[in-house]
Amino acid sequence: MGKERPRKTMENAGLLATASRMASGVYRPIPPQHRKHAIYRQLTGKAFVLLRAGTPQTN
Repeated sequence: MGKERPRKTMENAGLLATASRMASGVYRPIPPQHRKHAIYRQLTGKAFVLLRAGTPQTN
């Protein structure tokens, strides 16, 4: 069980990195006056949940 935690943590870190890149692609077109860090975090969180659920990635 001890080795399971680091592996799972690394898997989640990889998914979070992918989710962050996905969120960035959606966030960038938002006009600067409407950008808020909270929006970016929400987008990242939603992408992370979808990735964990096994939703396929599209470019």
